[in-house]
Amino acid sequence: MDSLDFNQVLHTALVIGVPAILIPLMIRKLANSKEYLKRKPGDPIRPVRGVLWIGMICAMFFIGIIAWMLVFPNGTEEWWVYFGFSLFIVSGAGLILWRINYKIVLKEDHLIWRTVFRRTHIIPYSSILEYERRERDGAYTIYTDKRSFGFEPAFLDGSHELKSFLAHSKIKERKRKKKVK
Repeated sequence: MDSLDFNQVLHTALVIGVPAILIPLMIRKLANSKEYLKRKPGDPIRPVRGVLWIGMICAMFFIGIIAWMLVFPNGTEEWWVYFGFSLFIVSGAGLILWRINYKIVLKEDHLIWRTVFRRTHIIPYSSILEYERRERDGAYTIYTDKRSFGFEPAFLDGSHELKSFLAHSKIKERKRKKKVK
C-alpha cells in the first residue's frame, strides 16, 4: 500500500475544504440579508435571490469536481468530461449574471428594462401597444412599436408591481386565439 504524500493530503484538503467553507458562508450571508423586507414601490424588479444561490452552488460544485479530477487523475478522464462539467460551470455563471444584471424599473412615465448583457431599454408607456399573458405558464410579453419584451413572474421578485401596472393601465391585453383541432 502506498503511503500518502503530503502534497496529496494538502490538495485534498484544499479541494474539499475551501468549497465546503465558502459555500455555507455565502449562503448564510445571503439568507441573513433582509432585502425582501426593504422593498419599496419603485425599487428594481430583479430575479429572485434563489437564482444566485443555485448559480453559485452549481459553479462551485463543478469547479470542485474538475479540481479534484486534476489533482487526483486516475486515467479515465476524457476531454468530454471536462467539457460537460464546464457547461455546468457556464450555466451557473449565467444564472449569477442574470441575477446581478437583469432588472426592470417602473418610473413615472417610462419603464427601464436592462437585459442580462446590460443592454438598457427605456420604454415610454405611450409606446407600449399591448401585452399578452400565456395561460399555461403565466409568462407575460409586452409589445411596443419597435420590439417585444418577455418576463416570467415566478422568477422575478416584485413582479406583482409590473403585473398590477399592466392590469390597471389603459394598455390592452392581447387575447390568444385557441387552436381548433
